[in-house]
Amino acid sequence: MSGGTITGEAKTQKLAYHLPYSTGFGIGYRFTSFFDVRIEPKIHSWEVYYDGETQNPANLIKSYKTYTVGLGAYYRYMPFKKQDNWLQGITTSSSLRWWPNVASSLTNDTFSYHNKFSNNDEVLKVSNIGISGTQFLVNVSIGYIFGGK
Repeated sequence: MSGGTITGEAKTQKLAYHLPYSTGFGIGYRFTSFFDVRIEPKIHSWEVYYDGETQNPANLIKSYKTYTVGLGAYYRYMPFKKQDNWLQGITTSSSLRWWPNVASSLTNDTFSYHNKFSNNDEVLKVSNIGISGTQFLVNVSIGYIFGGK
């Protein structure tokens, strides 16, 4: 995440984020064969760099992890499920997820560093996983299910 997708303190401090991984699982309830809601604990790995610089170990400002426990609502649609050919397996999946931070690997969820652009000591709070630093994510994907309906 850099440039136009960065907001708040990170934008003011000319920073960029890299998420090497985000992992977890979900446990939920399926209301219909196409709609389910899940509780999702996740771990997100963050790396902070200056915006526009090569993201490598020499330029790394800070790395940390955030831990979220959130909710996800998922809807799956198979537009060709009644077809009796290869189109039958095409599926779309959309989701709306809310993943608030519950903890981080940083003391008090912040870190301090000397910013080379402002030439000041700066403090940055941990970021939220989500659209422009919010806790919300929206996703639409297209896939294929093998083996029938």
